[in-house]
Amino acid sequence: MKTLLYLLFLGSTLRAQEPAIWIEETFEDNRRGWPTQTDAGFSREIKDGIYALESKSAAGVAIANFFIDDAKPYILETEFRFGTVDAQGKFAITWGGKGVSAFYAVELKADGAVRLYQQVGSEARTLAEKKIDAFKKGPYVLRIWHKASAASADKQGVKDPVFEVALNGKVLFDAPADKIYGFYHGFFLNPKMSVEIDRLTVKQNNKINLVSTKISKSEKENLGPNVNTVYDDIAPVVSADGKTLYYSIQFCPDNTGGANDPDEIYYAELSYDGPPGKRQNIGRPLNNAAPNSVVSVSPDNNTLILLHQYDERGEYRAPGLSYSTRSRTGWAVPKPVVIKDYYNLHRYNNFSLSPDRNTLISALQREDSKGEQDLYVSFLTPDGEWSAPKNLGININTRGDETTPFIAADGVSLYFASDGRPGYGSKDVFVSRRLDTSWTKWSEPQNLGPLINTPNWDAYFTLPASGRYAYLVSNQNTIGKGDIFRIELPEEIRPRPVLLLKATVTTPDGKTPVAAQIEYSEAGATKISGSASTNPKDGSFTLVLPAGKEFLITLNAERGGKIVKKISTQDVHVYTERTENFTMDVAVAVEEPEELPKTVAPVVKETPKAPEASKTERISGYIRFPFNQEVPVKGWEPEMVRVAELIKSRPEKKVVVAGYTDSTGTDAYNMGLSLRRAEWVKNFLVQNGVEESRIKVENRGEADPLLPNSTLYGRKRNRRVEIHWY
Repeated sequence: MKTLLYLLFLGSTLRAQEPAIWIEETFEDNRRGWPTQTDAGFSREIKDGIYALESKSAAGVAIANFFIDDAKPYILETEFRFGTVDAQGKFAITWGGKGVSAFYAVELKADGAVRLYQQVGSEARTLAEKKIDAFKKGPYVLRIWHKASAASADKQGVKDPVFEVALNGKVLFDAPADKIYGFYHGFFLNPKMSVEIDRLTVKQNNKINLVSTKISKSEKENLGPNVNTVYDDIAPVVSADGKTLYYSIQFCPDNTGGANDPDEIYYAELSYDGPPGKRQNIGRPLNNAAPNSVVSVSPDNNTLILLHQYDERGEYRAPGLSYSTRSRTGWAVPKPVVIKDYYNLHRYNNFSLSPDRNTLISALQREDSKGEQDLYVSFLTPDGEWSAPKNLGININTRGDETTPFIAADGVSLYFASDGRPGYGSKDVFVSRRLDTSWTKWSEPQNLGPLINTPNWDAYFTLPASGRYAYLVSNQNTIGKGDIFRIELPEEIRPRPVLLLKATVTTPDGKTPVAAQIEYSEAGATKISGSASTNPKDGSFTLVLPAGKEFLITLNAERGGKIVKKISTQDVHVYTERTENFTMDVAVAVEEPEELPKTVAPVVKETPKAPEASKTERISGYIRFPFNQEVPVKGWEPEMVRVAELIKSRPEKKVVVAGYTDSTGTDAYNMGLSLRRAEWVKNFLVQNGVEESRIKVENRGEADPLLPNSTLYGRKRNRRVEIHWY
């Protein structure tokens, strides 16, 4: 009797040493997103609480993504039965994988051979092995216990870890353990065998770092068939006023490239009180046969930051980013966003632009990444380019995958998806707050809780400036594959309050919109905080201004005229919307605004001395050029034809074609741009009958400005080509 009591006590003590259940997968449904498809070589099916795997003619894997912390003890326990088993058959339980390129596995052969091995690339290193009786149908329970060795038990964690492998309660062997590679776990089969998985249990003492306020008064709402499709609906981005949703649909027959088109941009108008409007394809030039996605939308909804770079025809050119601005006739052909030392080792990339358009957060895999994708920060530089990506550090990034970042309207709250922290599913959404101006010091990320995060994959979290509704992608309770949902957030979980300033700029009669560029800065500061441009159709613009400050808003009309207005947000304690109407007396009707990728004031720099120019009679008017363009503005042709005819009438004379730029950008870039402008004009003259040998081209860069480059109007006048006799 004493012996029995002792054994019972000993058994309960040993069980008490095991970690608590962290994940219990019984395959009653597929909330965790296990692969389920059947083809000629391999099939995977979840039915009646069983995950049935059959390898017919090809080896295959079935893996899902969930978090395990290898700094603490854990147990993986799998209950399974064999169906058909070929004499050469192999079945393996795999864990700690970085996809299928690096993982651990316990392999079971039909003849009873059991092997623990470590796979890295094409190399498999055996850690321990043993031969037991040949396998029958089962059932079997395989347990892998990652724990401290008996000689070095450490209550604070795992010291000198080992893998203990047991089958049906009998320990087979143990072997020294190493750190896992990632968070993919599952099964492997080679041909001519089948297995039924009854249960997969993970035991580990983990605690999810939840936000302090639970989301308890709301449920996630599927945006419905006006937005979502039977295909993957991903990458939502909502405008600051919450009225427009941009997103992508994958492999939809309605895409530009048809069902083989991986991503196409759509948009829908939103309503807080009713269903969204019917989705619309945003069309050319933003959509082409390559993957297309909106990364960020400016607060004024007049500029879109887009995935990938486009050529001048609107076709895919290279990885990276582009921007497009709204015109009276639609969206302009996207132009490249230049990030210094940009490269990405991961197949995916994601970005988020801060509301002041001066800071860019990127999800990339680089040489200094701590896991797969990490989050990085880049800053806009005076030359209009972006600084090299800088890792956000260990407060944000883990050995897992951090992706789909979103900087909220307050410029402080960062939302992102991660599988490298304790959570509810394969990827969860977290929030962290920026602690200083370096953008590398952050509060401990908090999980947004089980109403947002599911046992499956949750990501692409985005908010309007109000923070009232969150929009995100989930694979649970969907119309098709991934769908876009929204959920109302309690005040405590929303970003810090901001003022949404909605304004219009018109002529004094209030009827004609004025094209203007807007810059704003904190009162007393010398640095420009951000910028916007008016909508060419109605003269409207929107700014997002953080609470508790005073700002100076400067409006510069394209046709001349300037207004400076002080706006205070000192009294803003909750999200607030305010409207302003500005009138400007401009001499000429509005023309389409030029495209300005910069959001900081141009650097005032000393104008370099240009090469000595031919000081002769100018025979042309000033041939004007849009910002950063090498083709003249509308209306250039009559003047150019006149000059060509004049040159042909004086065959004894030659001409100089001199190109100029404003002061925006580097000297080297401007010399190249001015050369391309001059070459364009020369080519037009040649095509209209002027002998090429009579034309001399000069690139003058930003030399000899007609007006100071300190104003928009001055910079516009300095972008030109002149033609002189010589």
